[in-house]
Amino acid sequence: MSNRIAQPPVEHEVRSRPPTARPAAAFLSSRRGAALVAGMGILLLAALAAFGNLVVVEGLVTKGDPARTARDIVASEGTFRLGVASLYAAAALDMLVAWALFQVFRPVHEALSRLAAWFRLAYAAVFLVAISQLHLLLLGYLTYTSRQMPWLLGVLLAIAGLGYAFDTMAAVLTSGPPIVVSTFTFVGEFLLAVWLLVRSRRLSQHATPFDTTATRAGTP
Repeated sequence: MSNRIAQPPVEHEVRSRPPTARPAAAFLSSRRGAALVAGMGILLLAALAAFGNLVVVEGLVTKGDPARTARDIVASEGTFRLGVASLYAAAALDMLVAWALFQVFRPVHEALSRLAAWFRLAYAAVFLVAISQLHLLLLGYLTYTSRQMPWLLGVLLAIAGLGYAFDTMAAVLTSGPPIVVSTFTFVGEFLLAVWLLVRSRRLSQHATPFDTTATRAGTP
C-alpha cells in the first residue's frame, strides 16, 4: 500500500486584464495627437479672434466717440454678443492649445515647454496680448533646438512674438495711427499650425533635447 501525500487544492487565480486605453485617448496622449489638436486649435483661434476683433471691436467701437459706439452696439446687439462670445470661446480654446503645445514640445525641453504653456494660460485668463505673445519666443527657441522640426520655423516664431510685442508697445507709446508689423510677422505662428497638421508624423514620442550636433530638419 503506497503512501500518498495529499496535495492541497490548487487555487486558480483569476487575473483581471489590465484596462486597455481607448484608442481615442491613446491617440490624444501621443505627440501626433497633441500636434493635430494644437494645429487645428491655433487655426480656429485665428478665426474666432478675427471675428471678435475685426468685426465687433473694430466695426462697432469708435474711438473718441462713446455716444456713437453705444448707438452702434445697440443697433447691432446680436453681432456684439456673438463677438464677445467668440472672445470667451477663444480664451477657453487657448487653454486646450496650451496643453497640446506642451505635449508636443515637452520631449525637447520640459521646463521651457511648461513655462510657455503657463504664459499662454495667463493670456487666456486675463486677455493680455503682450503676455500671450511671449510664449512665441519660447516656442521659437524650442522649435529651433528641436531635431525634428525646421529651424527656420523657430526663427519665424520668434519674429512673430517680437512683432506682437512691438505692436503692443507702439500702441501704448504713440498717439498717432498705430504702427502694426504683426500683419507681416504673424506668418510664423500660421506656419506652425500648418506644419503640425501636415508634418506631425515626423514627431517621435521621445526627442533628444538640445542636440546641436545632429542634423536639423531643414524644410517645413
